[in-house]
Formats: sequence, C-alpha cells, structure tokens
Amino acid sequence: MITRRTPVDSPFARIIDRMIDHAAREHGPAQFSGEFATDTVLPMDIEETSTHYIISADLPGVKPEQISIDMHDGILTISAETKEETRGEQSRMVLQERRYGKFSRSMRFPVAVNADTIDANYSEGVLRVEVTKAAEAQPRRINVKTGKDTVTASSSGNNQTSK
Repeated sequence: MITRRTPVDSPFARIIDRMIDHAAREHGPAQFSGEFATDTVLPMDIEETSTHYIISADLPGVKPEQISIDMHDGILTISAETKEETRGEQSRMVLQERRYGKFSRSMRFPVAVNADTIDANYSEGVLRVEVTKAAEAQPRRINVKTGKDTVTASSSGNNQTSK
C-alpha cells in the first residue's frame, strides 16, 4: 500500500488524508469524467505579437488525428481525447494520476482574428496554433499632414517630411 505523506502534520490534515484514502478504497482509482475535472484542464501558453496570437498546448500521448481545432463565432476551441491503456486481468491500479478521456479548452480573443489563416503544428506532444489578427486589429502607422507637407514618424523617433 502506498502511504501519502503530508508536510503538515495536524489533526485536520490526518482527517483529510483518511477521507481521501477511504474514497479511493470505496471507488477505486480516480477516473476522468466530465463532472470532475479539477486538474484536467488543457495547459497552454498564449503569446501575443503585433500580428499574431501563438498558442502552445501540452498534449502528451495524443495522436494528431485525436486533436480537433474549431473556430466558431470568434471562439477558438481545441479538443482532444486520450485513451486509457489496456491492462492485464490479474493487475490492479495502485496509483493513477494520468487522466484519460475527452477534454477541450475554448478561448475568445480580445481583438478580431482571421479564421482563414489559422495554422496548427503538432510535434513531440506540443500543439502550436498560430492565429493571425485581423487587419483592422493590427497596429498601423498614420501619416500626419501639415498643410502641403506629410510627416511620417519612424520607429527610431526621427520624422521624415515629404512634399
């Protein structure tokens, strides 16, 4: 039997440990279900550049054909499914922390994006999705006119005047 050690040894911690142990004995190893998904959220990072959003999501053990990416009404949804490994009839699970089943994550972007240019790549368990911002959401340089001259600001701070 595997014994859980709690860094805080208090009567309350011991009660909680007994409750968890009792639940594990009564109900078997924890299984993923849609009702209990506290730590099964699809972990991801979202990076923003001036022209794109780059989403990196960890999907270890997922085959590319098990991944679905959809864009509908401005909401990007990444879905995947992992299958539980088959085990022998004579074995029993002692500890199960890996999760199996269907899961998804949806996000709405704070600016308009171009759904037609979404690009996705999957390598070594990491899904990388690149979403282009719509042209109207990207930064633009505006020329300032002063009578007959046009002043264009450069990124270095120097202004150029043309007639």
